[in-house]
Amino acid sequence: MKLIRFVVLLVHFVVVIALFTTMLNEYIAPSQIDCLNFLSLGFPYLFILHVLFIILWVLMWKKRAFFFIFLTVFIFKPISRWFAWNNQGEGKIKVITLNGHNGNEGIQKIKKFLRSKSPDIVLMQEFDDANKLYGNKVQNKHLAIITPHEIIRKRNIIDEKALGGSFFADVNINGRIIRIVNIYLEPFHLEKNMIKPESDLEVNQKKIDNLLHKMPPVFRDHEIQLRFIKKYITHSPYPVIVGGDLNAVPNSWEYYFLENMVHDAFVQAGRGSGTTFHDFKIPMRIDYLFNSKSIIAKKYRVYREKKLSDHFPVIAEFDIL
Repeated sequence: MKLIRFVVLLVHFVVVIALFTTMLNEYIAPSQIDCLNFLSLGFPYLFILHVLFIILWVLMWKKRAFFFIFLTVFIFKPISRWFAWNNQGEGKIKVITLNGHNGNEGIQKIKKFLRSKSPDIVLMQEFDDANKLYGNKVQNKHLAIITPHEIIRKRNIIDEKALGGSFFADVNINGRIIRIVNIYLEPFHLEKNMIKPESDLEVNQKKIDNLLHKMPPVFRDHEIQLRFIKKYITHSPYPVIVGGDLNAVPNSWEYYFLENMVHDAFVQAGRGSGTTFHDFKIPMRIDYLFNSKSIIAKKYRVYREKKLSDHFPVIAEFDIL
């Protein structure tokens, strides 16, 4: 029995070390150590294991339960990026971001959804024809910004041959100009069968090897793209709202890099789970809205009532100070 408890304790320590290691993504870029971002993908599962182990220690009346509960305090902030419990109010500016998956679930569904919500700003990714939607539009290959308000200025930030891209539009909303930055970081081009476990261990090992080979170059592409985008956020003469599909989860380097410039609207005003990508049936929050310090997020929700894409839309309401 003592041996079993020792093994369980050892595994619990490994889980805690992995949880704390994900926090190193704030300081270590993919160009330095690209494998750290893999751990960020597993953060929800690691945290669930951590909680289950704590419950086990409590049921066994072991004092070490208090030690592990104490350690949980230090990962509270990373947890809040996946799950939030905020009070919500009403904001004056409504913003929606959605990866439209090229309208595969029906463009009319998306159009009806947007009209029903009457947003001030819509950020679309992986959507080639914004002309099928309403409002003033700025289209850039697979991205679009749609608004009923006046667009003062627009500019491409990233327009590469690959799918990823970014551009901004300065929009006059009721007399206040806001810079809207739409981001779609390079996708991984993963299919369900590439991550689905099989009964054959050798096949599973080949899948893991393939992921380890395929994903690090994309992490490094993300770093290049975000470092280029940075100046259009930090040097903006106007308050900034940043949104889009980062193809990166909270606790990743990409997330930390943006959070050092702008605030996560979900952390400010979200409630419940922030998961947005549902196609792989695993918890993945990869769609975001961020705001500069002169903008306050009042309400944030992930719209799950109808399937519009392989992503859920994010809807947030903001006030400008």
